[in-house]
Amino acid sequence: MNNLRCWVEIERKTVAQNIRLLKSKLNNSTEFLIVVKGDAYGHDIVEVSRIAVSEGATFLGVAYLEEASILRKARIKIPILLLTQPSISDIDTLIKLNVIPTVYSYEFAKVLSQKAKEQSKSLGIHIKIDTGFHRLGIKGGGTISEIQKINSLPHIEIQGFYTHFSSATTKDLDYTKTQFAIFMNAINQLKKKRVVAKYLHTANSPA
Repeated sequence: MNNLRCWVEIERKTVAQNIRLLKSKLNNSTEFLIVVKGDAYGHDIVEVSRIAVSEGATFLGVAYLEEASILRKARIKIPILLLTQPSISDIDTLIKLNVIPTVYSYEFAKVLSQKAKEQSKSLGIHIKIDTGFHRLGIKGGGTISEIQKINSLPHIEIQGFYTHFSSATTKDLDYTKTQFAIFMNAINQLKKKRVVAKYLHTANSPA
């Protein structure tokens, strides 16, 4: 006997409407990455990803390679950004799945570069800069020099820089503005060092 008394019903059309609403806040030239980690926050990673693609998402974001594997098996082909730096032992799987990794250490990037060379590939990466969330990302006074070292490695290309706002949902946006200023200061310093990327992204949904 099934004693389950509660459930969640999710309307595809409502998910699509929500995505269109978010897209309407963007400039036409701005690409759109939808985060679908945690089974799309319990909404079904494959179904939500398919809706996202149909509504014009150009990237999907996941937390683990297992999530990326599910999407690739479902024949979802758009770029997938792994929002964490995987372990070195996962690099071969990463390359096989054609997933873009987040990188925040030179040591990982060096092994990734070597693996790419062995497979005659050039791999895109995004670098996460910790501006105050204090969870993941390159942090501290050596940020610029660390990124320069990563940029010098062959067979990998820095395609994006990003950070994550820790408190963009609060009414007081002072800390969020401080994080953004730290991020842009790093980007401007990198530009002076001729380290640039196509994508800069900071905006989670509340931002």
